[in-house]
Amino acid sequence: MKKASVLSPQLGYCVYYVQTVDSAVSFFQTVFGFTLQATGMEGQYVELVTSAGSVIAFAHTAIMPDFLKQASPPVAIEVTRALGLGNGGQLSLQVPLPVEAWVEKAVNAGATLLADVALQPWGYNVAFICTPFNLILELSDGGVNTDSYQFQV
Repeated sequence: MKKASVLSPQLGYCVYYVQTVDSAVSFFQTVFGFTLQATGMEGQYVELVTSAGSVIAFAHTAIMPDFLKQASPPVAIEVTRALGLGNGGQLSLQVPLPVEAWVEKAVNAGATLLADVALQPWGYNVAFICTPFNLILELSDGGVNTDSYQFQV
């Protein structure tokens, strides 16, 4: 059987380095309903998966040098924190409507609201939050018509 070739890059999954893996995992499970897919390195690496199959992984910053073969992260985390930009990373999550309900749920779980839900020029309702572990999340409706669709969180 011939192996299929990939014609363009495809996102496999995202790994985000955090100081407290447990708090990152708890936040994503509580707010978004992600489920545990895999763990490793004595709990210093955890993969979560959505019901749609998207995967996000969290790894403790202490193991970063092992993977990157260097002593410190390539991003100046202290600088981005000082500017209020989290750890220099951002994830975009398309959530069921209403986006405001997801923002409220995230804030109740310890996130900080950076920018409230607003209709963007490209047609998406978007809000920005910063998780308790300094990951910036863009929560978006993906351009769904908000007048005719309702979802209970």
